[in-house]
Amino acid sequence: MDPSPDRSQSIMYQINRKREILKQNEDPSLVT
Repeated sequence: MDPSPDRSQSIMYQINRKREILKQNEDPSLVT
């Protein structure tokens, strides 16, 4: 399987989304 830029963007999108959720929650218990 060839590396796909779209896949990398997907991963980054998921990470950014998760970080945004953490920011919105502002819950220290979720940050490790």
